[in-house]
Amino acid sequence: MEEFRALIVDTVVWKLVISRRIKPADFSVGKKYGRGCLLGDNAKNLFIRELEKKLNSTRQHPVTSTKMDYRRCMEYQVLQIARVIQGRQERYQPLLLK
Repeated sequence: MEEFRALIVDTVVWKLVISRRIKPADFSVGKKYGRGCLLGDNAKNLFIRELEKKLNSTRQHPVTSTKMDYRRCMEYQVLQIARVIQGRQERYQPLLLK
């Protein structure tokens, strides 16, 4: 899944921060669960909506050349790594940006 962190999650986070849709005021230091940094409910809902948009967006998969959303890309990558582990495929091909 690390393969998708920068491609999906980091992209959404940077978009929200650069556009100032999420601001420092949207965070608080938790008292109940230690000193963790917590995202407020409104900002959390915004993040989830934007993450869903990103996951639903399509791209051409570099291995299959078919258009699919990021969820299907993840599923394809999981199946591919399973084939490598099972010895049915020689090597894993990561999903790379072009």
